[in-house]
Amino acid sequence: MEISPAAISTINAYPLKKVRNDMSAGQYIDYVADWTLFNTVWAFNYTVSTLKTQGIYSDYYSFHTNQEQLSCLRGQLAHAAVYPSSAQQFTMPK
Repeated sequence: MEISPAAISTINAYPLKKVRNDMSAGQYIDYVADWTLFNTVWAFNYTVSTLKTQGIYSDYYSFHTNQEQLSCLRGQLAHAAVYPSSAQQFTMPK
């Protein structure tokens, strides 16, 4: 499925801009990976939600492992920490 331009422009409005001096290099690499995975999952699910409003059915993102799901959750929490006034924007469908 092609990710909608609206999903891309929305998530790109919240760039990773915070440099973390309280992390080791390895922790920061994991932080960026979590952030990026959340962006991917959020944009996919945003696209699915948009299609559903048009009567087109598709499944939301399905995690391959528990680790992937935890990584996405960490990314979601990171987004909410960096952009607290927009935390509601980062909710995920259940």
